[in-house]
Amino acid sequence: MEVVIHVFGGLRDYFDPRFYIKLLGESNIEGVMDRLKAINPKSTGILDHSRIAVAERFTSRDYVIHEKDEIYIMPPSSGG
Repeated sequence: MEVVIHVFGGLRDYFDPRFYIKLLGESNIEGVMDRLKAINPKSTGILDHSRIAVAERFTSRDYVIHEKDEIYIMPPSSGG
């Protein structure tokens, strides 16, 4: 299956803002995160602390992904 990934903030240093990945069989968010870490190992620290949303709702890393899901990955932010 193919899903769309959207990344924000510092993750754009490691990935395009919007891209597709193909998944084989059933997968959950944690599996996608592992795949992204394999694609770009330097992103691991940020991915480990990022929040995930699917269909514009925050979700847990055990959420099972469905065909055509759009996954939004938001790294931690700070500021004043």
